[in-house]
Amino acid sequence: MAVKKRQIKGKKKRFKKQSFSRLLKDAIDTGVAFNDPEFRADDAAIAITTGYRSKLNVGKIVWKRPREICTTPHLLFREKLGPATEIRFMGHGLNQWLIAAACAIAQDKALVYRIIPKEQFHFLHGAFKVCLWHCGVWYKITIDDKLPTYDNELVFSSSQCGTLFWVPLLEKAFAKFHGNYEKLSAKGSLKDALTSFTAAPTEDICIKPSDDEKDYFRLIAEELDKKSLICAQTRNDIPPEINFKSKRIYLITSVKKPSSASFKKSIKESNATLRLVNTIYEEKKRLSVDNFTKTFETLTICRLNIDQHKQYAAKSALVNMQFCFDITQDSDEVMLDLYQNVDEPRNLGFKIYKVEMNRKYRVHNFSLSSVAYYCEPIKHLSIFRRIKLNFGRYVIVPHCPDKELKLLLRLYTQKPSHLRVLTSDMPRRNLFSFLSPKYPKYVSKIIVKGAQGLEKQDRFGSANPYCVIRCRRKAIKSSPVHDTLNPDWNDFSAIFYHGKSVSIIIEVWHRSFFLNSFVGQAEIIPNSNKDDFSVQEIDLSGRKKDDKRLGTIRYQIFTSEELTSF
Repeated sequence: MAVKKRQIKGKKKRFKKQSFSRLLKDAIDTGVAFNDPEFRADDAAIAITTGYRSKLNVGKIVWKRPREICTTPHLLFREKLGPATEIRFMGHGLNQWLIAAACAIAQDKALVYRIIPKEQFHFLHGAFKVCLWHCGVWYKITIDDKLPTYDNELVFSSSQCGTLFWVPLLEKAFAKFHGNYEKLSAKGSLKDALTSFTAAPTEDICIKPSDDEKDYFRLIAEELDKKSLICAQTRNDIPPEINFKSKRIYLITSVKKPSSASFKKSIKESNATLRLVNTIYEEKKRLSVDNFTKTFETLTICRLNIDQHKQYAAKSALVNMQFCFDITQDSDEVMLDLYQNVDEPRNLGFKIYKVEMNRKYRVHNFSLSSVAYYCEPIKHLSIFRRIKLNFGRYVIVPHCPDKELKLLLRLYTQKPSHLRVLTSDMPRRNLFSFLSPKYPKYVSKIIVKGAQGLEKQDRFGSANPYCVIRCRRKAIKSSPVHDTLNPDWNDFSAIFYHGKSVSIIIEVWHRSFFLNSFVGQAEIIPNSNKDDFSVQEIDLSGRKKDDKRLGTIRYQIFTSEELTSF
């Protein structure tokens, strides 16, 4: 059966500017196995601190090639059996999370062949290429095959059979990327490893014993249907009757649903089970739904095919920049992955503000914008969040003491989000002023809270009202609120840059199946000298002022001569 090829998408870059093909050719021409000058086989490649060096007996470590460790070494599979053979790695080592990540990606051979090209099938020349993803770039890392051993056994990851070396070499490439094995062990995690191997966003979910097990089973079933990779780490205090090893990472491979084929909360039956694989030893287990939260403390989901189910957008910028995006429907589940382009993670947090639907420039006064979501600062390489947002425009503002920190934001939404970075503070002056309108002197921000007592628009005595805010030729429209005469538009707002003599019109319309109908409007005159910024009410009228209509509009308006006031 042919293995489906997974292409590497995104930028590619040689790590340390080493060309694998050139180095391999040199090794073939000279007949001498490759020795990596950028990651020498010495004690400094293992550890720097005294505590870690003494823990591993660094002075007694001997670097050996696979041909010196066993007589018939294999990279991914036994050559005589062909590439269709099982390539799952079962073994042990200090970095349990790395072995778990390797077991997870081994479910899809195409993933393994993407990071370790399968044409590397022998150890004659000692040169291997490994591809790892970091902050939007696939790094092609060239390594030699010398591995640290103690008493002829590998110090770090090793296979149970003793002849499979794709994970030890993958671990060495990871250590070279981070600087040495000690830094890899100190900073590595299952979440970051899965992201580096797949470039897919990965989420860690903390499981509380009081949580509803069916919610997790439902989530796992949905993600497995989407071909996601799922791992779970056991607790330290597992009840003895469950018979699972503590602080061990298990790979979840399938879900047996209840007889009703559903995980609804009303279901009382508990015959749903998970099929799990121990990532250290070849041990397969099943777990019932009732014991899930008692057994596991963390659920890790790597969404391999998220771009097939969500609209994807990505932008890179410094931490002091503002990311802007649009949500075009209510209750949209937004998946956000904020990635730091550093070796040592910084304390990073962010806020999401709901802003004006027509905002084009950076936000200067956040007190006038509502906070839609807040993430407290944490010291992780990446922050993944799932957030429910309603219709509107939003701005993400990262917070970090290091103002030179570079970030990669990856956003996944149901509809295109038009993600961009806000770089300008205000409208730019045109050098050829006669070709464009006059440069604005004022800025006004108007917030429409809602309406009350609207006129009935259908035979059921209700309406589907939405509002339109106009200023000269510019207009923006809210989403409709269905079946009400007292709509709340959730602080729908707009910002306008204008001259002195201008008026802002708020129109109310009724959304119908065939033809929308006009309900009423209100005219507001901005005044920069006004100090009252409280919520105000104004009666609706028709197209003409003397044409009175039922209903009032509740709004706030702010006007200033300083264009960076809002």
